[in-house]
Amino acid sequence: MRDLLLTLFIFGAIPFIIKRPYIGILMWSWLGYMNPHRYAWGFAYNMPFAQITALALFLGMFLTKEKLKLPITKITVIWMLFVMGTLISTVFATNMDGALRELDRFIKIQIVVACTMMLMVNKERIVQLIWVIVISIGFFSVKGGAFSLATGLKYRIGGPPDSFIGGNNEIALATLMIMPFMYFLRIHAKNKYIRWGLLAAMLLSGVGVIGSYSRGAFLAGMVTLFFLWLGM
Repeated sequence: MRDLLLTLFIFGAIPFIIKRPYIGILMWSWLGYMNPHRYAWGFAYNMPFAQITALALFLGMFLTKEKLKLPITKITVIWMLFVMGTLISTVFATNMDGALRELDRFIKIQIVVACTMMLMVNKERIVQLIWVIVISIGFFSVKGGAFSLATGLKYRIGGPPDSFIGGNNEIALATLMIMPFMYFLRIHAKNKYIRWGLLAAMLLSGVGVIGSYSRGAFLAGMVTLFFLWLGM
C-alpha cells in the first residue's frame, strides 16, 4: 500500500510540474533529501522517481512562458568553476570506472542545481524550497534527536538507507546545514506555534547531532552554534 500511494502521488504531480516547473524543483528536492521511496520496501524502493520528476521538470521548462536564464553572480561563477574543476580532476582519476560513475551522479545533480537557479527566482519560491529541505532532512534529525533522548544516547543514529545521508557523519552534517534554515523560518514565521515547533526541532536536531557520535559533526556543530549566536 505504501508503494502504491507514493507512486500515485508522484505520478499525479507530473501534470502540475509540467504546468509549473518550479514544483518539479520542490518535488525533486523532497525525493533527493528525504528519499521516501527507501521506506516503501516494495516495488517503489528502486523506482527512479527523481529521474522521472526531472524529465517532467525539463519538459515543463521547455513549454513554460517564463523567461528562464541562469543568473551570473559571484556565487554562480564559483559554482561553475567548481563544476569545471570536478570535470578536470576526473580526467586524472586513478580509478576511472569509479570516477565516471560518481561523475554521472554529480552532473545530474548539477543540472538540477542550474534549473533551480533559473526557476526559484522570488522570495515565495525560495521559502517554499527551504521548507521542503527543512522538512525532508528535519524528519530524520528530529526523529533521531527524540530517539537519542529516549534511549539515553546509547545508540548511534543514521539517515535513510542507500542514500547520500545514510551514514552517521552524513546525516549529522546535513542536520547542521539545515539548522540555520530552521532559524530563518522561525524568525519569519508569524504563527507562534510554528515558531515554537521550529525551536523544538532545532533543539532535537542538536541532540541528534550528538547522537550521531560524529567527531567531525561535533566540531562543525560548535561553528554552527557560534554563527547562530552571532545572528541572534
